[in-house]
Amino acid sequence: INQDDEDAVDLVGMLFDVLMTERDFQEEAKSLISRLIVPYAKAAVLDRRLFLTKAHPARKLLNALAEAVEGNQGDGAQERDLLNRAEVTVDRLVAGFNEDIAIFETLEVEMRSYLDQHQRRIELAEKRAKEAQRGQERLENARMLAARELQQRSLNSGLPTSVSEFFSRYWTHHLSMIALREGEDSQSWSLALQLADDILAMLSTQPP
Repeated sequence: INQDDEDAVDLVGMLFDVLMTERDFQEEAKSLISRLIVPYAKAAVLDRRLFLTKAHPARKLLNALAEAVEGNQGDGAQERDLLNRAEVTVDRLVAGFNEDIAIFETLEVEMRSYLDQHQRRIELAEKRAKEAQRGQERLENARMLAARELQQRSLNSGLPTSVSEFFSRYWTHHLSMIALREGEDSQSWSLALQLADDILAMLSTQPP
């Protein structure tokens, strides 16, 4: 090969050296990315613009693949799917590159679209986890409020077993649901407290 082509191949080698050094790649990821060296060396010889702009399809594809595998240990189903997608993309490039640079753009568009979907799935999962956490915290707070009201009304009242069970099981559950859905300032909350107070008042007036 002539000197210009040899320089292009050397630059590809340097590009991948920097990539391997600066990115957090697992051994599997390093092996996968290293398979790109040959098609990228061919692409550099065919199209010197590869080194002139970061917007070159080959550069964009390399960035997308690096993003997919960097720090990815395949711990979850989504992470494994992302690794598999990166591997399929590399396989298609190695097998299908026949001096037509357009394949880089095709694969980059597909890989970037998959990465965007993957990111949206992660964000949705995180949002749902946060909502579930907030919901659990609100439920625990509502239960604490209901338990507080029960404690204030039955500490030394010597309630019959059936009445005590009604308050501890059904009334507190009802009260906690009101606290969760409508809040302590709602009419339903006041009515539930009034019901408890009326029952206790009736019991206190009955002869032993």
